[in-house]
Amino acid sequence: AEDDVAATLGMLVHDQYFWGVSTARVPRRDGLAVAARVLRQNAHLARLALRDVGADDTRQLAEFCGMLHFACRFNSLTWIDLAGNALKDSGARALASALQAFAHGVTHIDLAGCQVGPKGMLAIADALLSNTAASVYLEHLDLSGNRCDETVCARLNTWLCKILAPAGAQQERSHLATLKMAACRASFAALDALQVVPRLAELDVSENKIDEQACSALMVPLSAIAALRMVGCAVKRDAHSLMLKAFLGTDDKKGPLALDVSGVPNSKSDHTSGFSSAKAAPPSVALFAPAAASSSSSSSRTASVRRFCTSVDSRR
Repeated sequence: AEDDVAATLGMLVHDQYFWGVSTARVPRRDGLAVAARVLRQNAHLARLALRDVGADDTRQLAEFCGMLHFACRFNSLTWIDLAGNALKDSGARALASALQAFAHGVTHIDLAGCQVGPKGMLAIADALLSNTAASVYLEHLDLSGNRCDETVCARLNTWLCKILAPAGAQQERSHLATLKMAACRASFAALDALQVVPRLAELDVSENKIDEQACSALMVPLSAIAALRMVGCAVKRDAHSLMLKAFLGTDDKKGPLALDVSGVPNSKSDHTSGFSSAKAAPPSVALFAPAAASSSSSSSRTASVRRFCTSVDSRR
């Protein structure tokens, strides 16, 4: 089973048809080495998701993130999902170095449950701030389950302010639609720029301590948000009522609402975007290809995507 997964990944080294790969629970010790080889030689790859890769140690993950620094000079990566991997501070710093070197826009970054501390998260925030030419296109940012102290939140706030340029500066207009910072020990009072993010539609601040000052900072954008998750934040009843009123302030709400008045943070919760609940499942690889290709342009991309999935039973 492990050999089949590695062979599928290895095929992408020279393949220019598939534009994306998503793996989960790959147990091979050299899984990251195979993925790194793909990145070195496949400039066509735009989507990379390596969740819960079976790496020996944090050093191996850090080396892989360092490979992204080299690969980003010529590839087309816009989607990076490393959720559920123990990047820690060393891996986060290596990834931040790569993000600073990206010459094209990045639309999706998922680092949920990567065990990154404040120093590593500060490096990520600095990378977003220093390379707004790439980060201004970010639509989805998930930092859940990592440590974002007040300094990190302040740096993220500076980044948001920088990409929230006047409408006349089209190259510096925020695309951020989803922000997830559950169980980050975040100081949301320092993230007052959230109040003016124009496209923010989904916000998850679960399992953080939300005091009155943080409530004030979060209340303004609630009327524009379509989906709010705020479970286990120990919000006082009065503040809860005000936030609920703000959230339901418009008639065009279509998303779900999850609010908990009295819950307390649970450090044992998992925050890898629902991934870890399937850890018992077999390893899998999904490849993404153009939905249609004409004889004159076999490599052209289209808006719709056909998914080619290989799911290998590890018990075979």
